Amino acid sequence: MSFGLTNAPSTFSRVMNLVLRGLHWKIVLAFLDDVLVLGRDFNDHIKNLAEVFTRLRQYGIKLKAKKCDLFRQEVEYLGRTVGRDGMKVSQSFIDTMAKWTVPTSTKEVERFCGFANYHRSFIKDFANISAPLYGLTGKNKFCWEEQHQDAFDKLKNALMRAPVLSIPNQEGTFILDTDASDFAIGAELSQIQDGEERCICYASFSLTPEQRRYCTTRKELLAVVRFTRQFRHYLLGRKFIVRTDHSSLQWLMNFKDPQGQLARWLEELSQYWMIIRHRPGIKHQNADALSRMPEISACSEYRHHVEPKELPCGGCQYCVKRHKDWSHFIETVDDAVPLVPSRNMVRQVTTPLSWIKGYSWNEVKDLQGKDKDLLSIIQWLTSQQAPSESDLFLNSPASKHYWMNRELFFLCDEGVLWKTEADNNASKLLVVPGSMRKEILSMTHDLPSSGHQGQERTFHRCKSRFYWYAVQQDVKHFVISCSVCNRNKKPNRRARCKFTSYHAGSPMERVHLDFLGPLPLTSNSNAYVLMMVDQFTKWVECIPLPNQTAEETAKAAMNHFFSRFGIPFQIFTDRGSNFESALFKQFCEILGIHKTRTTSFRPSANGQVERFNRTLMDAVRCFASRTPTKWDEYLPQLASALRSAVNRSTGYTPNMLMLGREVNMPVDLLFPGPENTDSENYEQYVSELVNHIQSTHEIAREKLRTSQGISKRDYDLKAHVKAYSEGDAVYVFDTAVPKGKCAKLRPQWKGPGLIIRKITDYLYEVMLRKKLEVINHDRMKACNDRKLPAWLLKQRQKGTSVSKEISSGKTSQFCLCRGPDDGTLMIQCEECREWYHGACVGIDEVSVKTIDLYLCPDCDH
Repeated sequence: MSFGLTNAPSTFSRVMNLVLRGLHWKIVLAFLDDVLVLGRDFNDHIKNLAEVFTRLRQYGIKLKAKKCDLFRQEVEYLGRTVGRDGMKVSQSFIDTMAKWTVPTSTKEVERFCGFANYHRSFIKDFANISAPLYGLTGKNKFCWEEQHQDAFDKLKNALMRAPVLSIPNQEGTFILDTDASDFAIGAELSQIQDGEERCICYASFSLTPEQRRYCTTRKELLAVVRFTRQFRHYLLGRKFIVRTDHSSLQWLMNFKDPQGQLARWLEELSQYWMIIRHRPGIKHQNADALSRMPEISACSEYRHHVEPKELPCGGCQYCVKRHKDWSHFIETVDDAVPLVPSRNMVRQVTTPLSWIKGYSWNEVKDLQGKDKDLLSIIQWLTSQQAPSESDLFLNSPASKHYWMNRELFFLCDEGVLWKTEADNNASKLLVVPGSMRKEILSMTHDLPSSGHQGQERTFHRCKSRFYWYAVQQDVKHFVISCSVCNRNKKPNRRARCKFTSYHAGSPMERVHLDFLGPLPLTSNSNAYVLMMVDQFTKWVECIPLPNQTAEETAKAAMNHFFSRFGIPFQIFTDRGSNFESALFKQFCEILGIHKTRTTSFRPSANGQVERFNRTLMDAVRCFASRTPTKWDEYLPQLASALRSAVNRSTGYTPNMLMLGREVNMPVDLLFPGPENTDSENYEQYVSELVNHIQSTHEIAREKLRTSQGISKRDYDLKAHVKAYSEGDAVYVFDTAVPKGKCAKLRPQWKGPGLIIRKITDYLYEVMLRKKLEVINHDRMKACNDRKLPAWLLKQRQKGTSVSKEISSGKTSQFCLCRGPDDGTLMIQCEECREWYHGACVGIDEVSVKTIDLYLCPDCDH
């Protein structure tokens, strides 16, 4: 085959595999045209050579005599020198590395890293040493610094002094030493050979940004998983030792109830026969070099104006390093010699003031001159007058930052201070004084041309035109405190409280109620289903009703459920008007039932019955899809099916927990079982039934606790809890849409409101203007607005006590309607986002339609 074709190597490899099939990996190794014939001794080697020659002759392949080396005890193969003593780097590769010059471009760095990476198994801590060089590869900018030179020299020396790696055998015990640091993991695989521990291979791996955030134990465990996976062909099916300096890993396989990533790792490690041993870090040097970095403790003797040798400590490591860092920007400045050529002092800038309309160049110049942080750099550029060392030491961090980068600043013809980019002299940025920054941030974020975009986009828009100290931090704070964004945008991560549940321990302790519908009107005039679920036994009742009024609800609950099983201690419902009516509350008071409810827009709190709603509708859909007006006829049988099914949480059927026995189903009548005649009389039967129910309930309670614990564990994995205190300002998520308003264009968050009281860990009483609401944690987010409404500030100053009118729900002269009740047009306050009748606030119908911006009396301050 002609050389140079892209598929030539792969085709030639397939040919050699075909020729040497059956011999490959047994007596011969072949890589392209490099054929290596093995043998345990001379006679065995002669035999293997004859067999290979026969195979080559059979396929018509010729060998060139001068390219053949026979009967060698040491051979160079694929860049390695392989012999009886082990394997080492080929001398030709070492010579090439010795002559390698310092890279001058990204391509040369990549070529060097690729060459060194081929021999990384010989280099201890390769990932740690080479990390600075890999930072220059890809699309990263090439800038050769001291750290890169140090890494380059270390890699060259490590490869030129690479050790001889032993060849593994089948008898010795393998030992895997692993360790982890903040940015890399490393390992050494060794084996006991002839009574000595000999190195087989080194390995290392750079951690990703996500892995660097792991805790110490997880990093150490990652090292074990990563390198057992890499050396799997050596370790699988053999007993071996894992040595680590992290003692917690000794109990690795004893973790209780592992989950997620930890469970997957432990499952992978369970296939190995390994013994984990702890070795102190001081004895763990072969794999621990990554994490054994010397720490420098702070020294109280340091003074910036005194040479380190003259300090009382004599110039310790801390003081020398601190003095070196400080000397970068307190260099002794000769006032007579300009620090940069004078031709760079003044430049012509033709950029228009498109982003700072309303300011002239003279006004910008005056504002820059009044900024104390810019004063030292402006004085130096105009008069070559450098600040003294003591003055610079007392300056603000911003002033020191400007001085350290003074060579990048210049004055234009109008005397305005500008800055050039370090890597792009053609880019010129206006240095913004402190008095102009708020207006600049407003124009780069608040205008329609800026689009109220997020932190990153606003920062890049600002960064490409302006410059000042800590601009990114100011942009972040400005965007976070934007009230328009806070009212209209969803947070990147919604709040999610931890799992909480009510623990019922007996039947009829707590009953959940909810309505399902409206459904198609049936021939019996039913359109709704009243769902009733006992929390402990999971007994369910599905009662078809023509409407969902409070009267019908109370009558159905009493006749179909309470009359058969007794009065429950507690009823739990949503905030429906039928459940919140005076009639239904009086019904509960007469029966002595404690009524509780969910918070607003929190249906998951009533999940006990919501889940049965879904299950019932799935079943109804199966039977009533073709006769939609007869769905109520299927409810009794479907409810019976739900009550006869084993519940996953309790482990029993609702029939067993509520009645103490299983109910005969149609399938039981086809194959009747033997009659139970154990009980001789009623007393014995009652006694046995009581004992049976008590034991069944106890088992169900235990299983419920276990089930709730598992649910809590899984749910809490995605919990994102924000702790609030009384007096905090918050926004409340609002899905209610007034009539005539578009949901897509309406702000999603209402407020801000004020937290008056913390009821539980996840329930808060929030004051929204003149109304108190109990709000769940998941519907709230912190208010970081720069400007808060006047009523909220006044209320915060008064404390968390509220007037009787507000606590009782009565509002003052201004209404807080959620929609027009009599056709009156409504108007929304731009500040607090509450809706008002135009007539209630003294605005005529014509003005309501034409006013673009309205502030209610409380917000108009």
